[in-house]
Amino acid sequence: MDNLKFNKSKISRDLIVLALCAGISTSPLAAKTVDKTQFYNYYSKAVANEKLGNNLEAVKLFRSAKMQSPKDYATLVKLGVLHLNSDADGDIRTESIKIAISYFEQAIALKSDDTLSNLMLAKAFEEIGQKEDAIKFYTKAANLEPDNILLRESLARLYFEQGNFKPAIEIFNKVILAYPDNLKARGYLGACLQATDNYLAAIEQYNYVVKYLPDSYSIVTNLGDSWLALKQYDKAREFYEKAKDLDPNVPNIYADIAFMAKQSGENEIAIENYKKALQLKDDENWRTALAYSLWEEGKSSEAIEAFENIEEHSIAGYIHQLNDDTEAAIASYKKAIELNPKDHKTRFNLAQIYQEKLDLENAKLEYEKLLEQKPNDVEVIFLLASLRQELGDIDVAVDFYEEILDEHLIQDEGEKLAETEKLLKNNVQYNLGIAYKSQQKLDKAEENFESLLKEENKVASFEKAKDVYKELSFIKIALGKDIEAEKLINGWLREDPTSIEARNLYADFLVHLSKERKAIEQLRLASALDKTTTTRLKLANLLHAQNNLFEALAEYQTVLQEDGGNLNALLGAANNFKALGYKDEAIAMYKQAIEEFPQDVLANYNYGLLLQEAKKNAEAKESYLKVLELNPNFVQAYYVLGLAHWDLGEKEDAKEIWQKFLTNSTNENLKQAIENILSSDKSST
Repeated sequence: MDNLKFNKSKISRDLIVLALCAGISTSPLAAKTVDKTQFYNYYSKAVANEKLGNNLEAVKLFRSAKMQSPKDYATLVKLGVLHLNSDADGDIRTESIKIAISYFEQAIALKSDDTLSNLMLAKAFEEIGQKEDAIKFYTKAANLEPDNILLRESLARLYFEQGNFKPAIEIFNKVILAYPDNLKARGYLGACLQATDNYLAAIEQYNYVVKYLPDSYSIVTNLGDSWLALKQYDKAREFYEKAKDLDPNVPNIYADIAFMAKQSGENEIAIENYKKALQLKDDENWRTALAYSLWEEGKSSEAIEAFENIEEHSIAGYIHQLNDDTEAAIASYKKAIELNPKDHKTRFNLAQIYQEKLDLENAKLEYEKLLEQKPNDVEVIFLLASLRQELGDIDVAVDFYEEILDEHLIQDEGEKLAETEKLLKNNVQYNLGIAYKSQQKLDKAEENFESLLKEENKVASFEKAKDVYKELSFIKIALGKDIEAEKLINGWLREDPTSIEARNLYADFLVHLSKERKAIEQLRLASALDKTTTTRLKLANLLHAQNNLFEALAEYQTVLQEDGGNLNALLGAANNFKALGYKDEAIAMYKQAIEEFPQDVLANYNYGLLLQEAKKNAEAKESYLKVLELNPNFVQAYYVLGLAHWDLGEKEDAKEIWQKFLTNSTNENLKQAIENILSSDKSST
């Protein structure tokens, strides 16, 4: 049946018009008698013209033959074939095929069990998209010639094209069983199996084909697709690379290779292939994938440009934000909001940036717009309230906080809030407590902070827990509730014995109660826990204030061993040396302080005092001049500078300096001391 593959003979538009105008007689009365001589004459001439390619003449002659013998099977088939193989287009082509169908149906009416007419009718129906009718006649033809593999293959192919894969698979398997080397059938069978997610079986068929046809582009790409579906990325990529070599101008292959490379973390290769794919064809999905690949590879500038190009301004803004380029982030976020004013996430990020850069008014505007769009968004209400509190609009902030507690975080009796809601409630109550404190509503502030310490309100992730203890302690002290304050601080220490802040606060409280000795004990414990020098310096200062000079000096020196450039420790140690009478050591320590901090006014001033006390007036004078250079309004320095000039015999300079002191100082005792010096000088002369 190889001769079933007809060569399409060209048939003209005139032939089709002729057929349409003449109509097709199906009545056996069209010719009452058969003139066999005349019939064979027309038929033989028609065949001769057909062979010469004179299709219009052939059709006319076949029609004349048909008029002589309306039921001649061969004539009907010939006319059908000529119309089926028409080279016309569009509607005329469709009409030509319909005429062919009519001829084939007449032929089948004469010989219903003839394979050829059933096959040709199937082809005609297939041509005009009547797949079900095509399948019906392909099936009939195949049943008439069960050993005709080409017929079965055509039928299976039609099932495949219809997406009816089960019968297609069954028939292709029979074809392959009969002819194992039928590569076309194996290719189709692989495609059917792939379409039904039977990827390993599909791969088996494709591998057989590709063994003989290694350059078959479709088979190679199908192998890649099947391995991809199985998430065997290396295998898939191997076949995609081969497909790319077979045809370097197919954009999808580059995109597939890029996807594979991303799965292996090879972003550079992914970027290269996405760029190549986009050179061949613009595709929004590929541009998006390229942008993300650039971002993942750390190529921020290129990624930002790529996201901007696909109008993903929000992501571009986020990358700018990660790069601390806040101005660029703001510009991108504004573009995103301009495209979509209801992009809540982007507006939220924009508000956050404004808040972080302390552009609080703009942050407030964005939060207010968010609240207009989402009036019941508790998080936005809270953030706006916090911002208004930061701006000093305490009364407005309090109203917002109270609204959240009264309308959005309502608890029915026995109901428990989710952890996130509980955390939000705790933050609201904490901020509300701070706000009440600002309003001097200490009783309300106390009530809020105490509520946060109740067991049912505690949240593991509530970072402000230590601040609650601290604020509540301050409020109780301010309200004169010293016993409650001490009990509260001790409760904090029981809960967290290693808390440096709690011990420091307790030490401050004990000083408030004039229990300095106990305060020192607490600071010693805290300094052992504190990895910084902060607590030890505080301990040294308290020891110094209690006149425990040797102990204070020891603590200052311990601080300096860990932090040799600590100005407070240097000055503290110098002052202790001075108080203990170790003047040379004190001078050396002040000198070190000035070397470390030449611009520190107090270091220079105290250094000058020690030098003056040691009768080193010239050096002391230089220190005082340095003080006044740094701070011309340091009035006390004019007094001691005048003394240095006086003791050096520079009395006129001293008087000039003292005049500045007398003009600007309010210290009547020192003014009187100057008058006494000047009077004594007059009487001596």
